[in-house]
This record gives sequence, C-alpha cells and structure tokens, in this order.
Amino acid sequence: MVDLYILFSHELTDKQNKQIYKNYGIKDIIYLPGELIKKWKNIPVDEKSLVEFLDPFKSWIGENTRVGDYILIQGESGATYQMVNFAFKCDLIPLHATTKRVNREIKNGEEIITERKFEHVIFRRYER
Repeated sequence: MVDLYILFSHELTDKQNKQIYKNYGIKDIIYLPGELIKKWKNIPVDEKSLVEFLDPFKSWIGENTRVGDYILIQGESGATYQMVNFAFKCDLIPLHATTKRVNREIKNGEEIITERKFEHVIFRRYER
C-alpha cells in the first residue's frame, strides 16, 4: 500500500478523505509539519525565484516518501508547478483536487451579497 502526502494549505474534508482511501488504496495520509504548512500558506509574492524557498519542501518529500506514493499538491501556481515537476522526478504520483463552484447573489435592501461555495468533486492526476 502507498501513502498520500499533502502539500496543501488545509486539511482534507470528510468527503475527500473517504474518496482518497476508497479510490487510491491509501494506507496513511501525511500532512506537512507545522512550520512547513505555515510556509506553504505564505509563499512570497515578491520573490523573483522560489527555488531556495522550496528547498525545505523538497527535503521533506525526499526524506519521507517512497517511489509510487501519492502527493496532493495545490497552492500558488509557480510553487505548485515546481513541486509537481519535483514529484515526477521522485517517481511520486502528484494529484490535485477539482471543485465545483456555486455562486449565489442575495439582495438585501440596497446591498447585494455574493456567496461563493466550493464543493469537492474528484482528485485528478497531474499529467506529464
């Protein structure tokens, strides 16, 4: 059996947990440790390169994963791109979650309130 590593800014929902265990034969789900999750949530927007910034994530992945493990990668697009490529180099199977967006506008007197809901649909493999 394989594990799923999470490079993602929040915990999986119950629906996502059930789906990942059922469809991917996952033994364990492993989240980023505390300091790394804080860093992933705060990727610098003013840096010209993220190479050095991503080194601790690459080290964590290299030290903990095995060939054939899954890794869920979502976040800032440039960091995600680099980490997906790194996952492929490590012979991991990178995934991302797809969502359905439901928007609703509510008129409240002179105000219009917009409500946005994101609902998980499936996990999808990144393709090379």
